[in-house]
Amino acid sequence: ANPHSTLVRERAYPSAYTTLEYGSPRTDVYHRTGPAEVARLRETLGIPAGATALLHAPAHRDYRRVQRPVLDLELLVRVLGPQFVILERAPRTPNGSGSGSRTRTTTHPRIIDVSGHPSPETLALASDALITDYSSLMFDYVNLDRPVVLHLD
Repeated sequence: ANPHSTLVRERAYPSAYTTLEYGSPRTDVYHRTGPAEVARLRETLGIPAGATALLHAPAHRDYRRVQRPVLDLELLVRVLGPQFVILERAPRTPNGSGSGSRTRTTTHPRIIDVSGHPSPETLALASDALITDYSSLMFDYVNLDRPVVLHLD
């Protein structure tokens, strides 16, 4: 993906091969997607024109039977004001399922449940900032050069 990775890999696995630095499949989409496609993604997700979209994507907690958000999203969206929407992505379980093991407690019109959406990359592209705890999504998200807010309980 980059010169540093090439040096590490060549030291760890010395051999007669040529390394091609062409990025990372998980994050290449961030660099190939243009403004028109991002606008279409936002429209598809139901993000109003001109709104600031915050992606809330906490990590799965193995020690919790029910995945309840620690952050009060309804209060947050009310405090932020009408120009904000929250894309709520439930924690992913180890078997890959999303919202099945958590309790959804709000039906606020500016909180959009995107837990069933198959592509976290698409959600990242459609959002203006990420709110997370320890989710590894934050390491991919920084490629967008957008704010990442860590909310730790």
